[in-house]
Amino acid sequence: MVSTERRLTPFASSALDGIRGAAALAVYLGHLRASLFVDAQEAHLGIVGKMIYYATGLGHQAVVVFFVLSGFLVGGSLLRTEPEPGRWRAYALARATRLYVVLLPALVLTLIIDYLGEVTFGKAGTIYGGELHGAALGSLQPATSTTIFFGNLLFLQPGLVPFLGTNSPLWSLSYEAWFYAAFPALCIIWQEKGWLHRASVLGLIIFPSFVFSQFGMYFSIWLFGVAVAWLHQRRRRQQIQLRRPLLVGAWLPFLFSLHASRVHARWIEGWYPDVVLGLTFAAGVFVLVGAPSDLQARPRFARALHGLAAMSFTLYCIHFPCVALAQAWLVRSHRMIPTPGTFGKAALVASGIFAFAYLLARFTEGNTERVKRRLAQLF
Repeated sequence: MVSTERRLTPFASSALDGIRGAAALAVYLGHLRASLFVDAQEAHLGIVGKMIYYATGLGHQAVVVFFVLSGFLVGGSLLRTEPEPGRWRAYALARATRLYVVLLPALVLTLIIDYLGEVTFGKAGTIYGGELHGAALGSLQPATSTTIFFGNLLFLQPGLVPFLGTNSPLWSLSYEAWFYAAFPALCIIWQEKGWLHRASVLGLIIFPSFVFSQFGMYFSIWLFGVAVAWLHQRRRRQQIQLRRPLLVGAWLPFLFSLHASRVHARWIEGWYPDVVLGLTFAAGVFVLVGAPSDLQARPRFARALHGLAAMSFTLYCIHFPCVALAQAWLVRSHRMIPTPGTFGKAALVASGIFAFAYLLARFTEGNTERVKRRLAQLF
């Protein structure tokens, strides 16, 4: 594909890496805390405890951030390519490689980790028996079968099949995969003149809209990111650098909506909290990618952010089976009361799971480009 991309400044690229990595950590640490510790209503929290619970209660908001970032990076990359033969094939290959190089190992490891956990610790009083409940977890009922495995492989969870085993975070991956299919369909409907071409791709929008209850809302949020990429491409070059005060001030609405969705229960109900959060985050990204080119992240810091982002997808896809194993080992159905000692124990577990995801990422998403080149040669 021939790209007409306007490259991001090093500062903007590092900042987006940091946001992507932080969002993955927010989901992971939120699930870990909710699995190991009692809900906030049952805990007597001091200032430090309240800060920890607050910071680890932003997992859902992090998924919204992921959707906007994905729209900006993935949808934007499609907007920046020139129409040419093979455009859609190259796009499909890139997206499928990106997804399956992580998802397939994650599904296999989910089966292995869940099996080891169930054999070692049993179902009674553990997450494997559906006996762990919490405000941030809901009620998990792990299920495995050949149908469920292949259903997850085809991104049909949780609409047509349950998520595989304990890996409940895979719900958002289905939405993401169908965004990847629905957006090119929209482009074809908009760009192509023949009704046959338009009709042939309409199902890529209709199918997920019926199968996934909130597809329309989350796809709209994903399109906010696409809109940012479109607007950024059309900035005049002399307008591309924005002043530093605007760069800081543009994030205040997002921080306010983030806090409101975290603290005020009435914001959690309905569709508008996620939409407002997505809009304000998209506005912040628009200003960020127009940051002055003289802004620079320290090289060592930039490398660390890039490394975190480079493992974020693997961490997202594999963390919950590991968390479930830790829960069965450490607390079973009686979650811990937050104390310095229990927080320290959880920190050791968190470090171990993070290290496992880091090593796994070197074999999964670390090889994305190599796998894509091999597949391109085959197809």
